[in-house]
Amino acid sequence: MPGASTVQGLLQDVRVLVTDDEPEMREVFATWLRNLGCLVEEAGDGAEALERLQHTKVDVIITDVRMPRLDGVGLARKICESLEYTPVVIFVSGFHDLSAADAHDLGIETILSKPCPRKQLIQAVQASLLRQQLQFLPAASPAVGAVDRMQRSFPASLADSKVAVGRGGFSLPWDAALDPERGVEYFLQFASGPLRMLEGAGTVRWVQRVDGTQRVGLEFTRLTEDSRSEVLTLLQEEHPRSFIPRNCK
Repeated sequence: MPGASTVQGLLQDVRVLVTDDEPEMREVFATWLRNLGCLVEEAGDGAEALERLQHTKVDVIITDVRMPRLDGVGLARKICESLEYTPVVIFVSGFHDLSAADAHDLGIETILSKPCPRKQLIQAVQASLLRQQLQFLPAASPAVGAVDRMQRSFPASLADSKVAVGRGGFSLPWDAALDPERGVEYFLQFASGPLRMLEGAGTVRWVQRVDGTQRVGLEFTRLTEDSRSEVLTLLQEEHPRSFIPRNCK
């Protein structure tokens, strides 16, 4: 778990691309980030953002949804399809009709509403940077009884068990009722394969029927050290583009 000083210095010299067709909003976000030591690039729409990405490697993208030429969803799709390094994407949106499952499957990490408070945006950027090494911001203590528990031993490997792991979480078939945005503690074991255990805590980000089966998507908020080591190795080998995959592909 990162300490307070680590989190505070996390944004120094981080390169962020702010994409929004409203110059005033773009400047507000850029100013917030520059004041914290970020190196900020700006783009007026998704097409301009893609042009900048051809010449500049960035750590985080902040993008609006509704923009001319190429909107934020189209930008996310282009980034997800890219053969190059895929930067983290944070969505800032006044309106969108993209489901949480589809957004996370595209690689989008966070959906924030406009107008977005400064603290919320900064925390989202910090969380994204930490997650690249599977580290996490300190979580608020849940209320007593507010955490669901998920425990299962699978007689097969991760893939054969239909559990899909992405850059920031995982999805799996789960019949029991789980409410979105609830905290979950999980302990999953697999009989074979490179990932033998998933143990930690997460937040339910979506519940959806996929191919006739209820699947649940969870974002990692904590991993035990053994699980973190195994998941990190898996991510380095497979390079998934999805933040939380909707299904095994």
